[in-house]
Order: sequence, then structure tokens, then C-alpha cells
Amino acid sequence: MKTFSDIQKITINSLRKYEKLVSDIPVVVACSGGPDSTALLHILTNTNYFKTTNLIVAHLNHDFRGQEAEDDAEFVKNMASDWNLAYRIGRADPLSYQNEKGISSFEQAARELRYTFLRDVAKDVGARSVILGHTMDDLAETVLGHIIRGTGLQGLIGMEVCSNWPFPYDEEEIMIIRPMLEIAKSETESYCAELGVEFRRDTGNYSHRFTRNRIRHSLLPELAIGYNPGIKDALVRLSRIASENLEFIESRLEEYWKELCFTDANLNCVAINLIRFVEAPINIQRLLLRKAYEEIIGNTTKLQENH
Repeated sequence: MKTFSDIQKITINSLRKYEKLVSDIPVVVACSGGPDSTALLHILTNTNYFKTTNLIVAHLNHDFRGQEAEDDAEFVKNMASDWNLAYRIGRADPLSYQNEKGISSFEQAARELRYTFLRDVAKDVGARSVILGHTMDDLAETVLGHIIRGTGLQGLIGMEVCSNWPFPYDEEEIMIIRPMLEIAKSETESYCAELGVEFRRDTGNYSHRFTRNRIRHSLLPELAIGYNPGIKDALVRLSRIASENLEFIESRLEEYWKELCFTDANLNCVAINLIRFVEAPINIQRLLLRKAYEEIIGNTTKLQENH
């Protein structure tokens, strides 16, 4: 188990790799009030790495847990005020948004609203990045969820410390930073307990209505007990290996893209030299098609192998 000092060092050292995105400019910190994001906010506020005047706390009330959600928003607001931090509190209705957009998953609807809110806050304050409190557990759950649904190398990565904005997909100016991916959820709770930092517990995180919760509370524990006690570590290693392999493949992909593909922005299409295309390795072919799809559609959310 890491000490609170270890957790602080890991988090700050991770952020130092992306100083251009966080140094001496406004930075948005997403905070639900739970142990992960609260520990993150405490670290950023108490380690002298950031000027507190540059930190903007952002919290979105998803408005589907009644008074509990109201209390979460009030908790974050009061915590930010107590720590002399600027804050933005938003409200959204994922169910209405889901029905309006025809989205199959309530989780996806809530996710899109959350990232839209964070994007808007970041743009409003002139931030180049939003810092999230995702942990090693979130990474393992994401990788396993992608495996269950079916995925390629990109999905096996799950989450990266620094990544492009996931929604809206045309957002190119703001980056996401996840400096706590080497830290376990149990360690963020221990951090808060050791330093006397209060946090909230979201009862929605225990509802088996949501796929991620079933993975977290049922599937992963069953895999740990019946198959591999180190299943979370194994999934995190798989993510790292996938990332290393994809980095090499994408370096080759760019070479093939320049030689084989031509994008016509006016016609919103990608022309591919089929003679050269069929000579390329199969994994390059798949990634070229994925990239072409993304160029035209703007994202790969609905892309499946049978396309």
C-alpha cells in the first residue's frame, strides 16, 4: 500500500510530463466528491505544484439521484470554497438527453453530457486541459469492459494518462490528463482517511443497472477469487503492452496513409489506392479503414469489425 506521500509524488510527477498543458494557466479539475477526485483535488491544492488561483473545480449534477445528487453538488461547492478554489457547478438530465439523441446506453448519455460540460468550462476559463481522477481500478474495468464487447488494440489500451478529448469528437484544443492511473481506488480512500479529508459515496456506483458497476462489483471479484488474484494488475499490464504495440504500428500507419490515402474535404470522402492497399499487412489495412472512417464520420464510436 502506498503512503500518502507516495500518492502525492506519483500524481505530481505524472503531471510534470505535461507542463505545457498545466503550467501557469487555468486548469479544470473534475470533482464528483468521491474519494478519487477528492484525493486528486487535495493533492493539487496542497503540494504547491499549482497556484490555487489557476485551479477551477468542475462538478456536474446528473440529476437522477434526487437529494443525494444535490448534496454531492453542495459538498463540492463547500469544499472548493473552504480551499479557496474557483468552482463551476452544472446540471444535466441524462435520461432526457438519451431519449432525444437515441442513445442506447444511459451511461453513454451521462458521459457525453459530462464531457460536454467539462469542455465548456475549460473553454470558458481558457484551460488547455482537464484533470480527471481515474485510477488503476478504472483502467482495469475499462479494459475488461472493452474485451467483453469486443475490441482491438485501441480498446485494450482503455485509458491513457494524456489523451485527446473524447466528446464532442471535433474538440482539438483541450486534452484530458489522468495522473492517478498508477494508484488504486483503495489507496485514494486510505489517503483521504489518513489525512482526514472528507468525501462522498455515490450510491449510483453500487447499482447493478449499470454495466461498469456489474464489472466492478461482480465480474472482477469473481475473476480474482476463481482465476487470478492479480487480475487488475494483469489488465493494467495488458493496457501498457497494447499501448506500446499500437505506438509502433501507428508510426507505420502514417507512412501508409500518406502513400495510399487522399482526403477530399469538399466531398467528405477518403480515396484509397486499392492496389497498394491489398499489399499492406492486414493490421495496417484495418487501421487505415478505421482512420478513413474517423476522417469522414468524426469518431469511431459505432464502428464495428463487420463494417
